[in-house]
Amino acid sequence: MTDDGKIVAVNAFGDASIGKDPLLRGAGMKALMSLDGQDLRRSRTVLVAPFEPGTLILPASSTAHDIVGVHVLDFSDGHWKEYETMSVNPRDAVIEIDPDRATCMLVVDRGSDTRWREHLKQAMLKPASIDGY
Repeated sequence: MTDDGKIVAVNAFGDASIGKDPLLRGAGMKALMSLDGQDLRRSRTVLVAPFEPGTLILPASSTAHDIVGVHVLDFSDGHWKEYETMSVNPRDAVIEIDPDRATCMLVVDRGSDTRWREHLKQAMLKPASIDGY
């Protein structure tokens, strides 16, 4: 939690909530981190680090125009390699994390400007250049 009350990262096995408000549901251990600095409940870009196969169910989007894409990525030779992009219904955001996806990083993208790609690259190559490091 940030000083101003934003939940920007969580590690969960199965479900996680903030008070009575669900943050995520599903099965399996995974960590989530907002890549745009917004609260995870409103973030347009969320990094998911699965530690095992399972499912991730995100709360329904509050805006109908949100298009959810899930990018399945791995970092190799200084570059992010994208193995797969999945489309997910924003009203029923169920993400299946099979054994192959569980070895990768996932980025849930709700119509962001894709600046997260460069942010992730810099985080891997020059972590000290990232704010808050």
